[in-house]
Amino acid sequence: PHEVRGRWEKRLERAANWIASVDWATHGTINYPVAAAAALASAARALDKPEWLPLAQKWAHWSRDFFLPDGILWGEGAKAPTPRGVYTVDALYNLEESLPNLALYAQITGDE
Repeated sequence: PHEVRGRWEKRLERAANWIASVDWATHGTINYPVAAAAALASAARALDKPEWLPLAQKWAHWSRDFFLPDGILWGEGAKAPTPRGVYTVDALYNLEESLPNLALYAQITGDE
């Protein structure tokens, strides 16, 4: 019903505004900015709020620096390699959350 839809849209808008207000670069895991990109793109489409798309793009593009040359996404923890050159990778979490969120962002926005 229209009344229920309106309540959900208000909740979604409030959530998207909160996501837009956070500096995701300061969080400890790569999945947060990636999920922010997907969430903002989804909310922009659902609520016809294209003003969230540049920020969605910012976080999606920011995450590209966390792909190693062999295509592995790192960044679950420290945002730099260890002194031995080891990167923090959570492969299963990336397969379950980070990579699908990047794909969702790309599908919604057409950003290859």
